[in-house]
Amino acid sequence: YLPEWIFHHLNIGFNSIKVYVNNTDDNSIEVLNKIIKHHPQVSYCVADELISQPPEEYEGKTNSNFYNTNKVQSIIYTDALCTTEKQTTDYIAFLDVDEFFLPQKPLNEIFSLDISNELPKRFNWLLLSGDKYEFTSLAKCSRGYIDSSFKSIVPNRNVEIRAEDPHRFSINGDIGAICN
Repeated sequence: YLPEWIFHHLNIGFNSIKVYVNNTDDNSIEVLNKIIKHHPQVSYCVADELISQPPEEYEGKTNSNFYNTNKVQSIIYTDALCTTEKQTTDYIAFLDVDEFFLPQKPLNEIFSLDISNELPKRFNWLLLSGDKYEFTSLAKCSRGYIDSSFKSIVPNRNVEIRAEDPHRFSINGDIGAICN
């Protein structure tokens, strides 16, 4: 799914993508290096060392229940929140490689300049459930379903952002608005 996932999100308007690779011995790094040669807005982090020894300043940045039930994901989310440059990145989306953001409106409408942009945006996503053909167009052959839970896109500003669980983030305690 990796190339399809990256190119889908670039095509709908994501300006940059950072992939966290962990606990794998497949060819993900080789595939990412080939993509990065032509698309420098894509980057990756091999997260195994980060997960085994997270920086001390990451402690308390996620809900303790989230950390205790999904340590790997909570550390990766915290790293993304702490290391993404605020000057060049307005929003951060947290998606697994089998989760596709399928907005019903153009991204510039969803993220127009209004006060609600200071809160996380929550949305449904397409969860792939297996494809008949690898490396083909998402629209033509993918099988999946719109998940009933939500994922979050959070503004990358100088505010207190906290991962509550894999699907919800809060800013100063507010989990934000649901988007279609």
